[in-house]
This record gives sequence, C-alpha cells and structure tokens, in this order.
Amino acid sequence: MTPVDSFRRMHGLVPRVLAGLLAVGTGSGHAGSPPSLLLDVDLEGQPLDQPIGTGGAGLGQPILVSPLLNAIVRNGAMSGHHLDLTWNAAPSSASTARFGFAGGVEAASDLLSITLDLHAHVASSYFVGIRESMTSARSFGGVVLAQPGILQLTDASGVPMFVHNVPFGQTLHLRWDYDLDARTYDFSLDGAPVVRGRPHGVPDDGRGIGAVIIGLDWNTPANTALGVDNLRVVAAVDRVYANGFEGP
Repeated sequence: MTPVDSFRRMHGLVPRVLAGLLAVGTGSGHAGSPPSLLLDVDLEGQPLDQPIGTGGAGLGQPILVSPLLNAIVRNGAMSGHHLDLTWNAAPSSASTARFGFAGGVEAASDLLSITLDLHAHVASSYFVGIRESMTSARSFGGVVLAQPGILQLTDASGVPMFVHNVPFGQTLHLRWDYDLDARTYDFSLDGAPVVRGRPHGVPDDGRGIGAVIIGLDWNTPANTALGVDNLRVVAAVDRVYANGFEGP
C-alpha cells in the first residue's frame, strides 16, 4: 500500500472541527506526523442568506473575498448550507474567495488531502486553485470548469489536461491526495480516480501548499454562480511554517 493509499483510509476517520489543528493517530507510515485538520468549511454554522465573514480557518471562513464577488451562505441547490459565489459588479477579471489554513501554515512535506464539493448553477467558467499561503505564484494543482461542461485539470507540470465532460447543475466531488515528499498527487472526481502519481511541477524551493482559491473566471456572464461546500484539508504535517497572516 502506498503512503497516499494509506492516508486515504485514515482520512475518513478524522473528526471535523472548525478551529485549530487536531492531531489523532495514523497508520500512514510517515513517522512523527499525526494527521492535522488544517481547514474545515462546511457552512452549517454560518448565518443563512448573509455574506460570509473573512475570519479564516478558525471560523470556517475564507480569509479574503474579491470585491467583485458576492459570497452568500445559501440553502438550496446543494445539501444543507453552502456558499454561493456570484458577481456583484460587471465581470472584468477573474475573482476568488481565498481559504487559508489554520495558523497560516504551509504543508511542505508528508501527505495532504484536499476535498470539496462544487455546484455550477449555470453554464459558465469556474476554477479552483491550490496555492501557497497568501500568494498565488505557485500552482500545485487545480481545475477549470468551462463550457460546454469540460473539467480541465491543471498544475505546474505543463499542458493542462482535459479530463472529460461534466454536467452543469449537479454537485461534483473533487479530491486531491498529495505526497509532498515525492512531489506528486492523485486526483479523483466523484470518487473515481482520474490521475495517480502525477508530478505537480512546482520547484522544490521551500514553499508548500497553504491556500485554496475558488472563483469565477474573467468575462463570464453576469448570472455566473458557483456553489461551494465541504472544503476540507487534512495533513500529516512534518515540516510547516507559519506566515502569520491567518485570521482567528
């Protein structure tokens, strides 16, 4: 069993929390690195029909929302409370909600799992990016969902990969499993493996994964709308450092 496969089995056993880092036992095979819950955004505790706050991982909230976006907690298209991202001004540039990790850490080694649910309400163009803390110079991975319903897997390794057609108006479950020591990742869509052991292509320069950005692509229609829920990041973190910008 590979370290990533072992981490997958462990991941389902970690309870959800909204604050801090939670350590529990693991059989992942990475000594001295118990798994930690770095981010848990399930929206059930957020006020309904209100803009989400930007208090950071400790409150299950983003640290930044683009001024061009509305980010409202809704209850409708997805199961339970979810975050709807829509334009609040004429679209002019790609705009995102940025989610940082607890304590402002970056995961730079061992294993990291990122899961989330997306629901594209209308046919348009949306994206998810996995970046370092506070900046977005390094692309550890991500997806672009664009018309006519093509999910494009991206990273820093080279030419983006076209995965396959996906439906608009349905909830998609995305999952990345990183082996940061090997500098590779697995990606699955709705529980089905898409790639395994793919190099992410980011240079080994000491930076790690520290944020997930989710948003609407530039020059999309005014009615572009994306639902987000169950964003969760779990790590077996052996080497991290805090940048000091994370909210409470």
